[in-house]
Amino acid sequence: SIRFFEPDKPVEREKIQIMLEAMRLASCAVQAHWLRAIVVERDKLPPEKLNQLKTPVAALTLDLAPVHIYLFCDLGSVNRIKGSRLKELVDVGALAPTHGWSHKFVDEFVYPQILEPMTKNLQGYMAAAVADAGGAAHMALLAGVDEGLGVCLNTPNPFLTRQVFGVPEDWVPMWVLLVGY
Repeated sequence: SIRFFEPDKPVEREKIQIMLEAMRLASCAVQAHWLRAIVVERDKLPPEKLNQLKTPVAALTLDLAPVHIYLFCDLGSVNRIKGSRLKELVDVGALAPTHGWSHKFVDEFVYPQILEPMTKNLQGYMAAAVADAGGAAHMALLAGVDEGLGVCLNTPNPFLTRQVFGVPEDWVPMWVLLVGY
């Protein structure tokens, strides 16, 4: 975890894109892709908003890191997809009919008997979602290091992050991934 960055050295967008792709490609339950990211160049964030995101432990690093990637766990993901991602995997043969997979199986069994009830058990649902989101965040950390960047997973102000970025209510603020050299 890097906590001191060269604040005026910009980070190439291509390297940030590689980190975002690593998050997107990370393994996740039911293809829900729980993790949502908002990429912010520190210099383009109004100072009053940056100050709202600071905590005693994150103040210095937020001021130094040229790029912040704010990470949220999207608890509405499963209900929005209703198995559509699984159907896409059936269509391309990744979930094979020889193993029982079909659109009907997703519609009549997987979604109503597994996915939808899972969303009603908030503790279990949160555990699955947070575990997957954490795995995706760490894939981005590794990709950043592989690209020669300094990275640090930190905690922004969890009470104001949703407000600062105006994200949906079912997005749970988790971390900020600080990136720079």
